[in-house]
Amino acid sequence: MPKKFPVKLQKLNSYYETKLGRAYLGDSINLLKLLPEKSVSLVVTSPPFALRRKKNYGNPEAEKYVEWFQPFAKEVYRVLKDNGSFVIECFVSEPVRHSRAKN
Repeated sequence: MPKKFPVKLQKLNSYYETKLGRAYLGDSINLLKLLPEKSVSLVVTSPPFALRRKKNYGNPEAEKYVEWFQPFAKEVYRVLKDNGSFVIECFVSEPVRHSRAKN
């Protein structure tokens, strides 16, 4: 791992590793706090969604979703490089069906 990363992050076991970098598995807000400012090129996330019905995985209530998501978003903003990207996978309530036209 490059020396520019904090010692705290260097001591963590990576979940996945290639010659291009490492991926970590854990509570994202805690992992983000270990990173220096403007050090990340890409953040991809699929957070729990603000659904009207409570799910087993503990999704936040719709009315409190923005308040719940803001601390995470602020940490992403802090660590994201000026030319970095933040990708949020969005929930689709109805299945998307693709069809191929027959000639």
